[in-house]
Amino acid sequence: MQSNNIIRICAAGSGKTWGICNEALTVASNTANNKRVLITTYTNKGVEAIYSELVKQNMGVPSKKVMVRSWYQFLLWELIKPYQTMIVGINEIRSLDFSDRFGKPNYGRAGTKRRYFSGFDVKKDYASELAVYINEQSKGAVIRRLEEIYSHLYIDEMQDMAGYDLEIIKLLFKSSITTICVGDNKQATYSTHNTRTNKRLTGKNLWHFCNQVEQQRMAVIEKCLISRRFNQNICSFANTVFPDFNNISTSMTEVTGHDGAFLISKNDVEVYCDFFSPAVLRFDKRTKTDGYSLNFGQCKGMTFNRVLIFPNGPLTDFLQGKPLQSPEKYYVAVTRPRYSLAIVVDKMPNNPLFEDVEIDLGEKTIRAKRFIEHNSC
Repeated sequence: MQSNNIIRICAAGSGKTWGICNEALTVASNTANNKRVLITTYTNKGVEAIYSELVKQNMGVPSKKVMVRSWYQFLLWELIKPYQTMIVGINEIRSLDFSDRFGKPNYGRAGTKRRYFSGFDVKKDYASELAVYINEQSKGAVIRRLEEIYSHLYIDEMQDMAGYDLEIIKLLFKSSITTICVGDNKQATYSTHNTRTNKRLTGKNLWHFCNQVEQQRMAVIEKCLISRRFNQNICSFANTVFPDFNNISTSMTEVTGHDGAFLISKNDVEVYCDFFSPAVLRFDKRTKTDGYSLNFGQCKGMTFNRVLIFPNGPLTDFLQGKPLQSPEKYYVAVTRPRYSLAIVVDKMPNNPLFEDVEIDLGEKTIRAKRFIEHNSC
């Protein structure tokens, strides 16, 4: 029997947020009983984006049947607190403790307060493990409670899940709740917490977890690898930055006269920015940007008409022909623009993937290189 649970792998710019909200509102309106729909995502920024889109699609008002939670709110409010007496006293848990750093030894044994708590707060890195433990101790009451409240549960940005988060997803897959996980392993720039548990199944390796649960018939994998954000040239360049068997394609065909992925000289940055006004991105604060700054990680989920990137060492080496060892943040950056992507270089590389071009800036023309499209899209 085919599972009702879905793992949806989505390309950057495929309309993931719109799709989740539209589907959740449709499900909620068609639900015959009083059960609700829950959407959860890792970051507060993601929660705000989903809530805003839900209100927009629901004629400007919040839905009473679609709940939105951050992942940590979901863990604390929906999984841990209702059955906290499995490990502590009534109403003893206050909040979450985010102060612990990865690498600090935890000498607490599994099932003891020392392992999971800092005072009255749950240690952030052990919240999902605690949720699994409480569900075991309550003989599955944690998940049964969710089944009584929710008919469908959407997990956005699945690639951010780590460690025992994946065990919670498995519990949901085994429940009567229809669970839909949506994400893109190529954009795994965050992680809910630092852990060694399931480390080989998380981040860009999420695909291994997806295949595992599909083989166990716990979920069905769907692919939505067509972007609507950027043009063919940028799409082809993005597939070069992060090449794998899930290469993306695009349906965007709008033309502006300056379209695609380019390399421009550092000496031409000022005049280029004055003419095109691109969003300027950098890997992190160590990258010199002549006063411009927005880190790659900060731009996740954003869309700009045009982007200019100041590269760091690995990206500069990539332009010389070397592969990127950890391409996730670079992939996020190069998939932000609709029309043009420009990367600043001190010296034009001798790379056969780029051809010489001229860029018209009105009263001035500058020499540049443009990425040569190939058949990766």
